[in-house]
Amino acid sequence: MKKSLPGILCLLAMPCSILIFVKVQALSGDLLALLAAVLFYIAVIVVCALVFNKPDPRNVPMEHPIIKDGKDDEPKEGE
Repeated sequence: MKKSLPGILCLLAMPCSILIFVKVQALSGDLLALLAAVLFYIAVIVVCALVFNKPDPRNVPMEHPIIKDGKDDEPKEGE
């Protein structure tokens, strides 16, 4: 459910953006209404990206306790 929630919120933002356009158009005019609707939609997308874009803890690379990245196996210059 958590993975589909950002998509649902973005889909719900579209009719809300149209409603904001209609309301602001009646009060202020076309250009300001268009600006308000677009900024609302962008704000919803940015909030969804900030809230739901967390790294998945299952995809964190595990570090093996014995096998390292190979940096310790290189011969030293003095040896």
